[in-house]
Amino acid sequence: MKYPDDYYFYKYRLLDEFRKKVNYEYQPRKGKFSNISQYFNVCEIVKEELKRDTALVNAHFGRLGEDDYKDSSLNILTQDFIYAVVNHLIEKDANRNTVAADGLNLTIGEVKPGKKRSYNFEGRQIDFVQREKINSRIGRKGELLVLELEKKQAPNELKDKIEHSSVEIGDGLGYDILSFDSCGQKYIEVKTTTGGLQSPLFITATELARSQKEEDRFFLYRVFNFDEKNNRGDLRIVKGDLSRFCNDPTLFRVTILQD
Repeated sequence: MKYPDDYYFYKYRLLDEFRKKVNYEYQPRKGKFSNISQYFNVCEIVKEELKRDTALVNAHFGRLGEDDYKDSSLNILTQDFIYAVVNHLIEKDANRNTVAADGLNLTIGEVKPGKKRSYNFEGRQIDFVQREKINSRIGRKGELLVLELEKKQAPNELKDKIEHSSVEIGDGLGYDILSFDSCGQKYIEVKTTTGGLQSPLFITATELARSQKEEDRFFLYRVFNFDEKNNRGDLRIVKGDLSRFCNDPTLFRVTILQD
């Protein structure tokens, strides 16, 4: 209790209930010491996402009075968020209407680039292997939903030509699905997250280059609010060059040459 800036308050029920709602693969067992490290890891992942929501952070500090403790590390806000998800989040109706295809609800509207990220250089520990496993599984399920949608909407004579390129050929093409419409080929890259439309995602250099090369025939199918349990999500489609959205570089390839 003395060091809320450095630690989280572990509770078995919060870990168990929260991991079910966000599909975190770790299976806690009462009495296991690893539960604590896994809970801390979950909190770190959640906190990184909360930091991006400046409106939420400002609202959090705005509700505090002069005598209230202001946790600059956001550990307390992180735990409040986890508590709220466990106790107050109501899952969406699995039988809600869809307008695009079974499992996808197409929404139409303007898509704007996000703001550039600021850096605070704080140390943290993240289970990247666990996160990559979850992202890979969710990403593949999103691709299958889009593949089903494309086959449903394509002209009958073109349905058999549609391919799941990232599976049938492999990664590195700069797109996941090769589809067709009345105007010709469509290069489709699918990005799926369980969070909302503004949840950050990652675009590779190859995907960016493909979007620029095939600008008139390249489409980003953004699947968001994905509910893995019911295999449903919302869909927003973005056409063309993706460079206007790539405002936050996170990794660079570096080559050091000998003199």
